[in-house]
Amino acid sequence: MPVILHLAPDVDRRLRARAAQSGLTLESFLEQLAARETAAFPEADQQLSLDELDHLLDALSDNETPLPHLPTGFSRADIYAGHD
Repeated sequence: MPVILHLAPDVDRRLRARAAQSGLTLESFLEQLAARETAAFPEADQQLSLDELDHLLDALSDNETPLPHLPTGFSRADIYAGHD
């Protein structure tokens, strides 16, 4: 299903660079990113069983589920920004 995204120029530039590093077009890179994000976690309204939660946590701890890297320079202050 086609989706149209309107990206800020700096976001577009960075995504295209990341896609090129992986040897992908921007479209292919975004498709893989969306597939990875939706496959890693259940539907928001779906209740997990204890076995499913255990499996999900095992996959996370075994690096079977790739997680995005934090941006360079990310700090504790970023977590609490706006929580004065």
